[in-house]
Amino acid sequence: MRPLSTTLLALLSLPLMAAACGNDDASPEDVRYENQGQVCLHLAEDAQNTSAIEIPSISVTIPICLSSSCSLNPEASCTASVEGTTITLSSEASFLDYSVTDRACTEDCGQLQARCAIPALEAGEYTVIHGEETFTLEVNPAEEPTTCHGARFQ
Repeated sequence: MRPLSTTLLALLSLPLMAAACGNDDASPEDVRYENQGQVCLHLAEDAQNTSAIEIPSISVTIPICLSSSCSLNPEASCTASVEGTTITLSSEASFLDYSVTDRACTEDCGQLQARCAIPALEAGEYTVIHGEETFTLEVNPAEEPTTCHGARFQ
């Protein structure tokens, strides 16, 4: 049987040990983006982009860097429709942000991107409606295989 003073000392030191180890059990922040981010039309094979991208397609990249160690469970999706020269786009993305806890985070900068298929587009000017934002993009697949609107990262 342990002496009472040893047991009491062990119990009193638990909060200090927990504080020294960090608060990995703290809840992460559920971060969500709706209709936000850089919008790109991928219209033809692009020699400068070596990733496999469905052609034609549209992508939305959220405007923030993700840490591979602290930005967990990333999910992104989008839907797009084309009617004449109007593209209507809806997107959402989310991840759990553990940087708000005491977890040590890597400083790498990953991207979270939603991609969806669109029909082939003729050359010309298109109006894109992305949530409450409306903008125009000039489409010319022969000269510019990828055309974008908006900032990529903050």
